[in-house]
Amino acid sequence: MSSYTFDNNKVCHYGDPCLEASTSLKSKYGRPQIFEDILNQGGEFIDPEFPHNEESVGSVDKLLDTAKPQGAQVVAQWYQYGWNGSATWYRVKDIAAKKYAGYNVVYNSGDLGKVCGRMAIQQGLVGDCYFVCSVAVVAMDPLLIRMPLPSDNSLNDVGVYHFRFWYQGSWVDVVVDDYLPCFEINAQNIYIVGSNFCVCEETKTVEFWPMLIEKAYAKLNGSYEVIAGGQAFIALEHLTSGYGECMITSNPDDVKNLYEQIKTLLNKRTLVCAGTSTGGNGIAGGHAYSVTGAHTISYNDPWGGATDVQLLRMRNPWGKTEWKGDWSDNSPKWQGVSESTKDEIGYVNKDEGEFWISYCDALVYFYGIHCCTYFYQVDTLKLKFFQTISKWDSSQGNTQSPVNMPTFKITVNNTEGDKGAIFVALTLLRQRKDKTSNDTFLTRVYETQGAETFDSCFYNTHQEHLVHGKKGLTALPYQSYSLGYEVPNGEYVVAAQRLFSGYETRFLIRIVSQHN
Repeated sequence: MSSYTFDNNKVCHYGDPCLEASTSLKSKYGRPQIFEDILNQGGEFIDPEFPHNEESVGSVDKLLDTAKPQGAQVVAQWYQYGWNGSATWYRVKDIAAKKYAGYNVVYNSGDLGKVCGRMAIQQGLVGDCYFVCSVAVVAMDPLLIRMPLPSDNSLNDVGVYHFRFWYQGSWVDVVVDDYLPCFEINAQNIYIVGSNFCVCEETKTVEFWPMLIEKAYAKLNGSYEVIAGGQAFIALEHLTSGYGECMITSNPDDVKNLYEQIKTLLNKRTLVCAGTSTGGNGIAGGHAYSVTGAHTISYNDPWGGATDVQLLRMRNPWGKTEWKGDWSDNSPKWQGVSESTKDEIGYVNKDEGEFWISYCDALVYFYGIHCCTYFYQVDTLKLKFFQTISKWDSSQGNTQSPVNMPTFKITVNNTEGDKGAIFVALTLLRQRKDKTSNDTFLTRVYETQGAETFDSCFYNTHQEHLVHGKKGLTALPYQSYSLGYEVPNGEYVVAAQRLFSGYETRFLIRIVSQHN
C-alpha cells in the first residue's frame, strides 16, 4: 500500500493540480508506481499485503451476525451441509464463470450512471451496509465517483486494480488483486463474502468494481470483519474527502426543519444516507440506506381533497426488501398522484430495493441522517480552507471546559451578507481496528472579540456559538466528525476538546470558512 500526503495548508479537490500531479510515488500516467510495476510484470498478481487467509476475512460468525439478523441460523445450516467453516478465494473471472455463465465480464462499462449506477450495487454477506450505501450515492455523481475509483483501471489478465481513499488526512492509494473470499458450501452453492456483481440483464453484462472497492476498503482497515458495522458519514468522507455529519432525528431541534434541509442538501449535490434504529413493515433495523431523492408532491386524497405530502426516496443496499407502508411501490396512495408527477419524480413499481416513504413515517424508523458536504471547485472561490495536524497530550481531558485545549483562529468575512458559514472537521489519527483508545471529543466555536489569550476567564465570559442553532451539543465518540455553523462576520477561535485523558492522541483538524 502506498500513500502520498499533500501540504497541510492546501486542501485538494477533484480536478485540482495537486490531486493529479506526479509525485515520487506516481508514474508518468498519474498512477501509483507499484500499480504500474505490477501491471508491467505480467503473470498473475497475488497481493502479499492482503493474503488469502482467515486473517484477511476475520470471524465468519461476526460477519454474518452483523450483516443480517438471521446470520447465526444461516451459519448453522451451512455446517449441516458440510461446510468446513473457512473461506475459499477465487478470481473474479472464475466466480463469474460459475454464477453467470455466458455473460460478458467487465470491470466497468465506462458509463457508471447508465449501466452500473446505484441500482445495481448490492451488499453481500459483510455487515458493511453503511459503506455499500455510501458507494451507491457517490456513484450517482460521475465526477465524484472517480475520486475513489480512478479511470486508470480496466479489465486485465494480471488481476491488479487501483483505488484510493481519503484516510487520516491524505489520499491513500490501495492496490489489490482480483481474488475474492467465498463461502463454498458445496459445488452448487458459492456465496461471495463481499458485495455482489452488478448485473445488467439487457446486455448480459456483469461488472465487478463494487466488489473490489469494498475489498480495497477492507485492506485499508485490516480485514472484512473490521469494516462490518460503521457510520455512513465517515465512509462518505473516506470516499470523497468531504465533511461528514449526522443529524439525529430524535432531537426536536434537528427534526424541526430537517426535511427542507435534506431537500436543500440534495439540490446542492450533498451526499445523504440514513440509519435505522428499529425495523418493521419492510424496514430493517440497525441498517443503513441511501437517500436518493426528496420531493413534496400534490396528493388528491379522495376523502380530504388535495394536500401536499413530503416524500423521501431511499434505497436498501441489499437491492431488495422495501418499505411496505404508505407510498411504497404498491401503495394505493399513488392512485391519487398524477402521471406527470410520477414521471417527474421517477416513480417506478419494481422490487430493486428503492422505495418512497413519507417523511413522517421515516422519522419512526430512522434515527439519523448522514450527510457529507463536498465543496466543488465553483464553491472554493468563496471559501477559505485550513487544515493541520495537532494533538492532545496525556494530561489534556477530564474537564468540561476547553481551557488548555488546542485552539485555532479563523476569520469569517462574507461580503454578500452579515453572516457566514464555518465547517469544522476533526479526525482522530489512528486505525479503525485500534480499539485501545476511547476518545470522545467535541469542537467549540467562540467569537474572539479581540482576545488573544483563551483561558478560563475568556470561556466564562464569551458565549459559545451553537451548531445549526441547537442546544445541548454532546461529545462525539466517533473517529471523525464535522459540524457546520452559521455565524456573524468576525474573528473566531475553534477549541478542540477531549473528555478523557491519560494518553496522547494526534488528530487532523480541517476548517472551512466563508471568506470572499
